[in-house]
Amino acid sequence: MIRLFLAVDGGREMGRGVRAHDSSPSWWDVCRVSEDGAAARLVQRVLERGGTTAADFEVCVEKFPRIHQSAEEAELSATETFRRGYRGKLAATWALAKTMKCGGVVVLVDTDRSEPRTRWGELNRCREEAVVAGESLARRTAIGEATRCFEAWILGTAESIHLALGGPPCAAPSAAEQESDPKSLVEQWLGLDGRQRSSVAHMYAEVCGRASISQLLTRCSMSFKPFADEVIGRLGPMFGVVGPTT
Repeated sequence: MIRLFLAVDGGREMGRGVRAHDSSPSWWDVCRVSEDGAAARLVQRVLERGGTTAADFEVCVEKFPRIHQSAEEAELSATETFRRGYRGKLAATWALAKTMKCGGVVVLVDTDRSEPRTRWGELNRCREEAVVAGESLARRTAIGEATRCFEAWILGTAESIHLALGGPPCAAPSAAEQESDPKSLVEQWLGLDGRQRSSVAHMYAEVCGRASISQLLTRCSMSFKPFADEVIGRLGPMFGVVGPTT
């Protein structure tokens, strides 16, 4: 079994996670793809589409904004390298992934108020610099940027909300990635007012566990399609999977 490290922007897509039971640092939470975690489930679905199974891998997850803190807790951030923007976050991510004996890395961020693909471009430059510098995990790091946020991808597979949670069917917007406030629309559809974060994360995971990858590739072609291609292109060879996602 291959272990993957997943760094995400927010707690809703991260999921609850479960405490590690191996030689990992005691502070670490492990989120197996068979359990809670919306982003992990999407990675699972993409890899399964390429021919893998859930039994082939497991996913360790951490919020990207907490990477520096986690590195410090693991006593991995002794140099200033870990504290300098995306380059530092990627360096800390790779260091943490190695402590977890991970063979590959997935980084998923939101566009938010930036121009689409801006953050991906910055992370990609740091990744390519690390490849040249000899970082062993850099070539096996898939980077995704959800436009404008992870919730746009949920809008792109709106039918999954009905399949996962019941209630009336939801109609997917014609351009989910161009919605001005996808997060509010998802909250409205799911009735999230006043719900605890763990409950919301579980609902996200249930929806993503039933997501149609075909629909997402078509409806979210601006950001989900490149993300899926990165996952297959960068991580697929570890599972004998090659070629673009179609």
